Amino acid sequence: MSERLGSAERQRLELLGRQAQLGNCDLVADAAGAGFLFANGQFLRDDGARFTLERLIQRASPITFTAVPPGEGRRSGIDRDSDGILDARDHAL
Repeated sequence: MSERLGSAERQRLELLGRQAQLGNCDLVADAAGAGFLFANGQFLRDDGARFTLERLIQRASPITFTAVPPGEGRRSGIDRDSDGILDARDHAL
């Protein structure tokens, strides 16, 4: 993982990622106003682009990671109005 993460931060992110993969929560992130949803080992940005954790950390600062209840990640991270259109694309219309 990135040098920008300390050991404690890295451990917390790994824990959140494992819990999300187990279905115990959804993992979302916010970076510079863009929303992300962790799915299948990658972060889906609210415009459809996919990022590994490493790439996300290298490209954005600061980043807020949040565990949300299972099933709430899409709305919380990338489709806030739940209309089925990703937020960045929704705002472009």
